[in-house]
Amino acid sequence: MNYIIFDLEFNQLEPQSPLEIIQIGAIKCDEKLNTLSEFSALVKPEIYSELQPFVQELTGITMDQLSNALPFIQVFDAFIAFIDEMEMSDTCLCSWGMVDIRAMFKMIKYHDLDMNALSKQYINLQSFVSKHFKCSGGKNIGLRTAVELLKIPQNRAFHDALSDAFYTKEVFRHLYDDISIEPSLYDYNFHPSRELQKQKKTVLDEQAFYSQIEKMFESALSEENKSMLKLAYVMGKTGQFQVEAGPKDVTLID
Repeated sequence: MNYIIFDLEFNQLEPQSPLEIIQIGAIKCDEKLNTLSEFSALVKPEIYSELQPFVQELTGITMDQLSNALPFIQVFDAFIAFIDEMEMSDTCLCSWGMVDIRAMFKMIKYHDLDMNALSKQYINLQSFVSKHFKCSGGKNIGLRTAVELLKIPQNRAFHDALSDAFYTKEVFRHLYDDISIEPSLYDYNFHPSRELQKQKKTVLDEQAFYSQIEKMFESALSEENKSMLKLAYVMGKTGQFQVEAGPKDVTLID
């Protein structure tokens, strides 16, 4: 089994709108997790013409940089060419969490590209590592926390797609002999948010929601704070971060 360990950076202007990939970083590894080659590319936005301020602050990516990048279709072609030297049936995608896996296939579908161009075998490394560290209540460990616990040197900035792919690979490499990992098969026709929908439709009472947060923290919320809170609320309702409950020993979350 060969591995494509990858990470994505996103932009999203509204909580209800889709995530748009703005950077892809990947490391190609053999079955022993030896690095064979690396891939890194910014992606020119086609859905949004603006970059969320907190995304720019988090990643250091600017709209000027993205404007000069290639669009997703061309970057995806280059990404497939990067992978294509391997036998696709014996290649497994590996990411920190499910968000990147889902977002990649959603963008492939959005651009009407070949859904079979990418391997459906995947590993959500975050889930296995969280269980290894016995995270409280089935909660997920953050990548930075995993790096710190394993005493992996932090010589690269986080929230850069290639750097995060590198740290994901290093966590995998450190625990390679300690955890048993079996790849799963991704079904891009499954929609967890639809499975979790209730028959009765409800909407968020934003004014009450923000007022309660301000009351709890005794501080006024800025418009940017409100936008981020609403995004977190909507993402939480999809259930995409829910995992099987485990032993309540420690809580390890970034």
